[in-house]
Formats: sequence, C-alpha cells, structure tokens
Amino acid sequence: MKFTPYALCLAALLLTMPAMAAEEEKPIGYGGAMVELNPMMVPYKMGGRVQYHVVTLRLILDVGLNERPACFMTPVVHEKFLLYLNKTMPGPSDFVGQRRDVMEKTLLDIATDTTDRGYYSGVKVVDELSPPLMSDPKSKTLSTQCH
Repeated sequence: MKFTPYALCLAALLLTMPAMAAEEEKPIGYGGAMVELNPMMVPYKMGGRVQYHVVTLRLILDVGLNERPACFMTPVVHEKFLLYLNKTMPGPSDFVGQRRDVMEKTLLDIATDTTDRGYYSGVKVVDELSPPLMSDPKSKTLSTQCH
C-alpha cells in the first residue's frame, strides 16, 4: 500500500486534533503550581508599640512558558512584598475575611508590576486552614528550588 505525502499529512493532522482539542478545554488563567515563600515577620502598630506578625505567602504560578521565569523571579517578588508590608504595617485583622482578599489582590498587583503579566495568577496567605503543600509534589519541589 502506497501513501501520498498529502495523505500522510492529513493522517498526522487527524491524529493530533484530539490532543489539541483537549488542550483548549483546560481553563485558562487559573494557575498551576504554587511556590511557598519563606515566612516573613511583618510589623504592625498596636497601642503605640511596633509588634510583629508572622506571615507566609504562596505565589500561584501561571501555567505554560512563564512558569520557569516566574520561579526565578520569586526572590525579587519576596523582597517587594517585604518592603510593601513594612511600609503599610498591616495588622492581624488585615489577614482575615474581605480584608485578606484585598491584601492578596494588592500583593498580586505588586508581583505583576515587579515582573510581567502572565507570571503569576494569584497570591494566597497561608493560615492554619490552608492545605499542606505536601499534597502537590510539583509545588513542593518548586518551593524548594525557587528560593
């Protein structure tokens, strides 16, 4: 049986179409692996005295080509977060409820301004209810490598 080059190209195209369709069905912009930053001592004022609150953040990396550069930029983003939190001195109440959502959005804006769009799709404040990073081996590995 002899195949023409046209028939071979058509067959190859038909074989790759289901894979291409499956890729397009994935949600876009919801992020992939997470990188947990080292805990930070965030200052806040309480009754005229400066006290410190331990804060741990997770950067949610965007999937695709920007995952590797986003990983390499995490130390720079971590420093920008420290500078911002030191300047604003948020209190413990800023890390709860709607104020926490605003804080996470602001931190994502800082990460985006520091790097570029498409590197990170979210920032999460880690608390006692956050799932452990151990459940995702890729996130655990990236958290170790990206510091």
